[in-house]
Amino acid sequence: MRNEDRYRLSVRAASAVTYRPILVSHLSAAALHGLPLIGSWPQTVHIIDRQAAGGSSSKSFTVHRGGRFGVRGWRARCDSR
Repeated sequence: MRNEDRYRLSVRAASAVTYRPILVSHLSAAALHGLPLIGSWPQTVHIIDRQAAGGSSSKSFTVHRGGRFGVRGWRARCDSR
């Protein structure tokens, strides 16, 4: 399995086990869209969590604080300040 396929699979698996709504972002979103990357894929899945108090990281996720987003309507808004 290629590195980008492995990372894409980890993004899908990680987003499937979250217990509240998230928005996959940054390089993780690029992987899901099949965009190429120069260099190596990250070790964590990047997400935007509207309930996060601030940015944080764990073994599986890099969490970015964000504003409102609506996945069904394809509207997204992220306030990074």
